[in-house]
Amino acid sequence: MAPPCDTTAVKLPSPSRTSRKHIFAAFLLALLPTTAFADSAAFDGAQPRITNGLLTQSRPTTGALLIKSGIYYGLTCSGTLIGCRTFLTAAHCVCNGSPFLYCGTPNPSGYAVYLQNVGIVGVSAIDVDPSYAFASQGDVAVITLSAPITGVPPTPINTTMRLPLTTTVDIAGYGLTQGGADDTGLLREGQAVTDGCQGQANGDAHVCWIFDAPLGAAGLDSNTCNGDSGGPLFVDFGGGELVAGITSGGISPNCLPTDVSYDTDVYVHRTFIQSIGGADLMATSCGSGSQVGDPDTEISHLSFGYYTDSALACRKELRKQYTRYTTKSLELRGRCLGDVGRGSINGPCPDSRTASRLAALVATIDPTRLASKCPSSVVPTIGAALGCASAVDAGDLTACLLAADDAATDRMLDVQYADSSPVTAIADGAQRGCQEAITKAMGSYVKSALSSISKCESTLDLGKTDVCPDASTSAALHKAETKAFGTIAAACSDAEIQGLDAAGTFGGPCAGAASVATLQQCERDENLASIADVTGIIEVHNMMTTVTFTVPVGVSRLVLALNGREKNGNDLDIYARLGTDPTTSVFDASSENDGMFEEITITAPAAGVWHVLIDRYSGDLAIPFQLNATVFKP
Repeated sequence: MAPPCDTTAVKLPSPSRTSRKHIFAAFLLALLPTTAFADSAAFDGAQPRITNGLLTQSRPTTGALLIKSGIYYGLTCSGTLIGCRTFLTAAHCVCNGSPFLYCGTPNPSGYAVYLQNVGIVGVSAIDVDPSYAFASQGDVAVITLSAPITGVPPTPINTTMRLPLTTTVDIAGYGLTQGGADDTGLLREGQAVTDGCQGQANGDAHVCWIFDAPLGAAGLDSNTCNGDSGGPLFVDFGGGELVAGITSGGISPNCLPTDVSYDTDVYVHRTFIQSIGGADLMATSCGSGSQVGDPDTEISHLSFGYYTDSALACRKELRKQYTRYTTKSLELRGRCLGDVGRGSINGPCPDSRTASRLAALVATIDPTRLASKCPSSVVPTIGAALGCASAVDAGDLTACLLAADDAATDRMLDVQYADSSPVTAIADGAQRGCQEAITKAMGSYVKSALSSISKCESTLDLGKTDVCPDASTSAALHKAETKAFGTIAAACSDAEIQGLDAAGTFGGPCAGAASVATLQQCERDENLASIADVTGIIEVHNMMTTVTFTVPVGVSRLVLALNGREKNGNDLDIYARLGTDPTTSVFDASSENDGMFEEITITAPAAGVWHVLIDRYSGDLAIPFQLNATVFKP
């Protein structure tokens, strides 16, 4: 993060003071046809931050200030809708330098505004507070939209009083989760408690807070960062939310503790804001139809996120634990059954030696050790599912992991053995050899399949693949299957399969197997299903590509608005079609902008099931995004 950019001999803020603008956007601005360039301050499943905040799709007036070039739209700052065609942001988002003398004349044609229930709106005018001096006063810009928006009630500005110290406030924006990250473009929110400015900004013109360690819960102890510049600080004095601050800057380059963050005080600068917004600031609704917040306005949220480093570490550790435990438990229990089948020991299994080894294996999954990777603060964020869905700490994870693994192993043994509870040896030598081959083959298959599937799912967690199994995993599964099937075919005949089944009956759907081929396929399918029962305790989030929702009769307008993580040339497009899935060439409506901000607006859409395709045009294989489908009534 850097102070407002300097392309000419302009006066910059002190190096200890950093703006909350988006850095990449500043570079792109040099390519735009404008007489003055904005410096800029740049998905938690999902980093839990605005800094230490939460992802949200329920802040309809918190918007993104975009720079545009042709069909490219990219984030430069955040802002707030305060009138039907009035948008509030920071002066340093649109100025060439500080103070106002060096601002230049921002070119409205180089900007646009994005709102999650409106989409993308053009800009017709940009007015900067003449008192602007970064970290001193006047970091205010009022943007006039090229047309009034409809359907979103604006948030009024604070004209009541200055905020007392220790006031709890809400902050929101599309910026980074911390300096050095690359995750702008997703809307996040959090809370802070106001404090003195500690001499880092003019306390007579700013609202400040201290972001210090140890951090509180995500969303309750938050901070702003690059890309949040211009965004709102909300307060409620009892009559509803007001915009009381405009994100300006802070002293920490990475937005991490310890930081003194400061927002321009809206109350102090209300006269200038009112002089530009005029009567538009009095609007309590926009347009004549239903509004966001009304019962008649239906909003569907869809998002695809990503995990924090802590959640990834926990998920990785759980996969390591269940892979090792399942394969070792299957091996130990299968060895006992094989010894009984050969007549080496008497059943039932597990015998005392096997029971002792299983107890030692259970002890290796120690909740205390697991807690180092899966502390209680992280467990609720890892996407635990099935029997682990209610887990709140490492003890819960240990218990549900063991339960899932034991149940899966029971199921595997049941289908792998014609008699999964033998007490005497298999008398027929050929059948005994066949049974041993099935056990050996499927034990190796399970070990290979569980390892490759877990590896693929870890890759999916990191966004390095968009589906599991991917091509390499499918190849590994096919290789393991070919080897297992060959082992069974070499040791078993159809008659021996029939004899084993008649003597003890293979479990589940494998019962009644009459041929080698039938048993092979059943063994593969049932063991894969058992593996899914184990891996399923951690939910896997594939990037959704097509979704559906129902538009009722009598709708006046349908708005599909998408924003997402700006990184590595990420570019998603959206396509909509009534009644069936669209493609990138067959659709009823589309948005194919460059970048991560898209909008489709359909007036008087036909009632029925609409299908929306989210298409990855370029960039990461799994791109975090937020999609809002808003249905307005007349």
